[in-house]
Amino acid sequence: MKDPLIQHGADYKALRRQGLSKESAEKIVLASNRESEKFGESHYEQLSYENIMELARLRSIKGIESMSREEVIAALRAQSNN
Repeated sequence: MKDPLIQHGADYKALRRQGLSKESAEKIVLASNRESEKFGESHYEQLSYENIMELARLRSIKGIESMSREEVIAALRAQSNN
């Protein structure tokens, strides 16, 4: 993919610092951006569980360790709507 706009963003850089690969970090940022911009169907569902958890940690969502995948996605959406 290698989108320079994404690779210079704060979320991408934070994910890379946490040790994610370039591809994983870019997928997470792309899905997050698309979800927040309301592009049709959800893009969170396309991410792996690990990527969803990393995004939730990056956004400081509390209690994700005890949540199901669907609950974490719901929490990400709720935060995006605020």
